[in-house]
Amino acid sequence: MNNPKKTILDEHAAGFILGELSEEEFRALCDSPAMERTKSLNECERIASLVALADADQNEPMPEKLRDAVTATGRSLVAEWTAKPVVSVGARASQGRLRETVAWLACLAASIIAILFWQNPRREPEQAATPPLTRESLIASASDLIQVRWSEGKTPWEQKVTGDVVWSNKMQRGFMRFVGMPVNDPTIEQYQLWIIDPSRDDEPVDGGVFDISATGEIIVPIQAKLRVNQPTAFAVTIEKPGGVVVSTQERLPLLATVAKKKWIRTQIGPSDLPAGFSKVE
Repeated sequence: MNNPKKTILDEHAAGFILGELSEEEFRALCDSPAMERTKSLNECERIASLVALADADQNEPMPEKLRDAVTATGRSLVAEWTAKPVVSVGARASQGRLRETVAWLACLAASIIAILFWQNPRREPEQAATPPLTRESLIASASDLIQVRWSEGKTPWEQKVTGDVVWSNKMQRGFMRFVGMPVNDPTIEQYQLWIIDPSRDDEPVDGGVFDISATGEIIVPIQAKLRVNQPTAFAVTIEKPGGVVVSTQERLPLLATVAKKKWIRTQIGPSDLPAGFSKVE
């Protein structure tokens, strides 16, 4: 048999959730037995927890056990609330009925929404993706573009290799273009780019290790390991797999020097080049 006093207490708890308790009802809730009041308020807190769970921004599917637990909780709360008769006390009858109806509907809705929101998490508005930088876009956008052609280094190949280097100091980005570059076996040897920048120190800047897999036109992004201030030349060496920290430049097939007007002794003379790198007219 249902306890009318317990039902009234539950109605007061539901009214507390809706924020519509009168002073008299609030005092009645406060004056109710502590254990029973705590139990009723705990039921309210379970509802709030389910709603909070539904509103959480989840990026992973809800675990099966948790989904079953949420569903079971919702069903048990619905069964518990619907089994309780509404006690009509004068003008409070319709208000109590509304509270009880809202309370058990909130339980059901919270359970369903929790599952739906977890399975279909809210997505942040997608921002327009920045297109990747390409050689063409760098040439079109860089106001300080440096573009120099490859020429033979101190150990050239028998076959002619053409192409160029494009570089932007402001963006610290660049690309190498090769046509007819010999294909390498990366398990035996790899190519490595060096950026000659006398304004830094005597050692060139490592521009990255790379491979050539085809004899046609190949575009390779430059990956400078340090900031480049004033590049005067770009050199390609052949090194062991993985590259080296300091190159002996024993095998230097390609070199690209910056515009000849910059090769003046008062700024960057041939004597400023690192050992092993020769000026190419």
